[in-house]
Amino acid sequence: MALFFKKLTSFQELIMMLSAKQCELARVMTKDTISDIQMNAEYQTMPDTDKTIAADQIDSLLKEHNMPFDKGIDLLQDDFAKVASQFQISPATLFCVYMASKNK
Repeated sequence: MALFFKKLTSFQELIMMLSAKQCELARVMTKDTISDIQMNAEYQTMPDTDKTIAADQIDSLLKEHNMPFDKGIDLLQDDFAKVASQFQISPATLFCVYMASKNK
């Protein structure tokens, strides 16, 4: 029974699609130009372990900088770009990964 539930959870995660609004917000926050289709493809093919590691890395950087939004937005965008490049994904996709990790 537990194995069936685990497979069902993985299947549900596999079919999870980022909404157009989520994609747009991620592009605005990261100054990225990636399409919704490409962002969803990156998000769905990224292994869960990588999602956890990437989210933890960006969370650590954001906490380390701890700046008001208007003063830290450029640094935030640089942080997302730096961590995203390590995982060969776009900064906007990483933004969605990070926000999903905060929603757990």
